[in-house]
Parts: sequence; structure tokens; C-alpha cells
Amino acid sequence: MIHRFLLSALIVSTLSALPGFGSEPSSPKNSDTITLKEGYVRAVPASSENSAAYFTILNSGKKSVTLLKADSSLARAVELHEHRHENGMMKMVQVPSIEVPAGESVELEPMGLHIMMIGLKKPFFSAKEIVLKLSFSDGKSRTVRLPVKKEEE
Repeated sequence: MIHRFLLSALIVSTLSALPGFGSEPSSPKNSDTITLKEGYVRAVPASSENSAAYFTILNSGKKSVTLLKADSSLARAVELHEHRHENGMMKMVQVPSIEVPAGESVELEPMGLHIMMIGLKKPFFSAKEIVLKLSFSDGKSRTVRLPVKKEEE
């Protein structure tokens, strides 16, 4: 009995170390062709009501996959956004989805595509990580844990 418990613990810890930087262990609900890497959530002071999440989405599949939405219990709203140059000015706009072509990757980064967390329920400055649930066009989802860090790091 103890050996089975230890073996189970070893398997879970091994699965947790696989690509996806803190994603939950593989399950039928997780996108098996999607890998997430180099992610973080921007640390913000207590006075800030908004933050943003950044990471790279890699699609190793043979079909395009689209990120449709992101959710977090720590924000009133979570939206997919991008920065655009319009009429000589840079502005941030909400986008309905983010496509990740087959065999390619898409980088969510400052001044580009990103996930905006609006109406924070508590400040992220002192938090160590934030949990986001990502929903994809193939009907699968992934829950990820992103470290919180200052952008200067």
C-alpha cells in the first residue's frame, strides 16, 4: 500500500514537470498539441486594478487551434487583447480570439497580443503565481499557473 502511494506521488510529480510550466497534469480536457512556455503575469501595486499575462503558445498539431477565452477567479473580467498602431497612435483593443497555426507558435508579449485581467480582486504585487483557465477552439482547455513578476526582471 505504501509503495503504491509513493509510486503515485512520483508519477504525479513527474507529470507536473513536463512542458506547460505549471499546467495541470495531462487529462482528456487538456489540449495535447498545445504547449505553453515562458509565461508570467505582470506584478502590479495594490492601487492598480488591472494586470496582464504573457506567454508563448506552441501548436505541435496538424490543425490550427484558436485561443477563445481565458478566465481567472482573481479578476472581474479576463479579455484577449492586442496593441495596434491606428492613426499614428498606439492603442490597446480587445480581440475575439488568438489563432495559433498548425506547427507554429504565437507569442503573447508586452505591446503585442496579451491577456488582460481587469478589475483585480486583490493586488498581484505580492502574489507568487496566478491561475488562468484557457479555452481553445478544439473544445479542450488548460489550467495554467503563471508566476507573478516585475517586468524589469
